[in-house]
Amino acid sequence: MTEFNRQFIIPDCVPSQNELNKKHWAKKHKERKALTKAMRVLSMPRMDKRQVIRHVHFMQYRRQRIQDSGNLIGGHKLILDAMTHANLIYDDRDTVAPIWIIPVYEQDTLQGRRKQTIITVRDAYIEEVQDFITKEQKRMHSYQKRPS
Repeated sequence: MTEFNRQFIIPDCVPSQNELNKKHWAKKHKERKALTKAMRVLSMPRMDKRQVIRHVHFMQYRRQRIQDSGNLIGGHKLILDAMTHANLIYDDRDTVAPIWIIPVYEQDTLQGRRKQTIITVRDAYIEEVQDFITKEQKRMHSYQKRPS
């Protein structure tokens, strides 16, 4: 089986979670459908839904200041939903077992680049999966230790 590796470039920044939450549900649905259609076309041939863990890297170049991590991550929900509908990823859950994606979110200011979001989707390596699971277990363990 060949390794899966695709890159998508969105010629704009993904909206923040705050901006996304203010949109009407019908507008969000329409945008998700358009993203799904574009991702299906760009990831030809048509993919069947496979239970494979994918590494999804989001790189966002912005004109203004950097967003806080909650807004950055939350704004990509629409894209993750579109990827699920386009069969690029099996499911967009990354915090409950079983995990299907290993998300990485980065952002930077322009510095001579165009305002854009670059998304790279590829099969995850076994070492990445093991590292991700170890980090998640440590994170969950630290939540359990916190005093009430």
